[in-house]
Amino acid sequence: FFVVRVFCGEMATFRARLASKYGPLVAAQKRQPSSSAGSQAAPASATAQPPLQGVCQRFLAAPQDEQLLTRAYAEAVDEGSGGSQPIPRFFFGDKDSERSPLRQKLRLMSRNRHLAFKTEQAVDNSELEALWRELEELSIVATDADEADAKAKTDHPTATATDPATDPPPVSNSNALVVDFERFVACSQRVSSKFRDFFTPATFLALPKDSLGRISSNLFFDLLMKKVQLQEIRHNLCIYDTSGNGYLTEKDMENYIFEQIESLPQLAELDEVFYPTYVVYATRKFFFFLDPSRTGRIKICDLLVSDILTEFTELQEQDLPESYEQTNWFSISSVSRVHGQYINLGTSGSGLLSKQEFSKFDGGTLSSVFVDRLFEECLSYGGAIDYRVYLDFVLARENPRSVQSIRFFFRLLDVQHTGYLNLFTINLFWRGILEHPMMNAVESVALQDIKNEIFDMVNPRDPMRITLKDLLDSGKGHTVCGILSDVGLFFAYENRENVPQ
Repeated sequence: FFVVRVFCGEMATFRARLASKYGPLVAAQKRQPSSSAGSQAAPASATAQPPLQGVCQRFLAAPQDEQLLTRAYAEAVDEGSGGSQPIPRFFFGDKDSERSPLRQKLRLMSRNRHLAFKTEQAVDNSELEALWRELEELSIVATDADEADAKAKTDHPTATATDPATDPPPVSNSNALVVDFERFVACSQRVSSKFRDFFTPATFLALPKDSLGRISSNLFFDLLMKKVQLQEIRHNLCIYDTSGNGYLTEKDMENYIFEQIESLPQLAELDEVFYPTYVVYATRKFFFFLDPSRTGRIKICDLLVSDILTEFTELQEQDLPESYEQTNWFSISSVSRVHGQYINLGTSGSGLLSKQEFSKFDGGTLSSVFVDRLFEECLSYGGAIDYRVYLDFVLARENPRSVQSIRFFFRLLDVQHTGYLNLFTINLFWRGILEHPMMNAVESVALQDIKNEIFDMVNPRDPMRITLKDLLDSGKGHTVCGILSDVGLFFAYENRENVPQ
């Protein structure tokens, strides 16, 4: 407390408290007879008073001398500890200050005002239409004569050659609207200030140009529309960022998807009763690919640049090919297929899958050892897995070449949690494959042969260990994971040469 008051500069308050506490003691000492009339200090004695008490006495006697107080305190510390004790730390931050209701309220108000400001700065359709009218007015129509003149200039011996490796491919602008840089700058001065950031020299140089150095007006407008759409999506995602830290938790993502369902034309036929199931189904793909470390949150910037969000926003299109609906994870046909398989496997009707029920997945080709490992590593409820774990496995199976899929299978194969696969691991899972009933009709493959096959494919740095990095670098990680987990995938690998190309 003494050090706090000295170094914070609140000397007056400290003097008052010190006087009220030690004043009577000092007054009593003054009334005692002293050896000399001019003496102001108490007699020196080894047991008369502690060093700090002497500091208090000198401080009260000369309160105007702050340097004297500092020097006296240093002398007292030197007497008590030999001068080796450092100045103690006297400020400790409040660890719970970030959780205080007042700070949370302030953060919420600041966030709401920021979002309101961004809403005012958002671009609406009328402003986009006005931009296109200005751009169309300043654009010119490219003709074949322009192309011929440009070709004649490029054929000249002094013409500068282009590098196809670095320069963007030229655009064929015959009978198309084009704009040069001067008109590009003029357009930026005639449109709303909200578009000024799009009319930059860097944007003009990044777009492909024709032989006369002009860009396509339609191409530029399409690029601008895409950026505006991304800004709008980012604004919508920030609304659901409850913490305000630039992340979306699983609950935040579920709220976002739930609010988007009714605005997507491709989900118009989705039954309202099925909304909660669809929300869980759609959220799992985001977190499986964008949160492989299972932290429970995703950066909004990672969401914006991911192909998964693009796949989800494509549901805004009115008409999609039937083949595309089959490959889009978020379409009604895909969710009906995956959820239908889950319901068919769960014969008990509990909403969960036991080992026996899950082992029937994909015709029962999974080995029993792999199924046991799945139930050991993944969160289970009384020996059964829920819909989320099932979706993670389906995503890993349907995207076998992805980094997240190989990471998922590697975690299950790494029985000893050592970070690598060795001969013991391969032996364990290969015995599970050999014990599968479907292997009774084929000739058995020796362990040494399969071990040599796997190590030759991966070619790891350590000839006795295969790490996750080795699997990813080899490009054969999906093959190794399939051979050690699924009999059907092993048969497909064995008969790969007989499959027609």
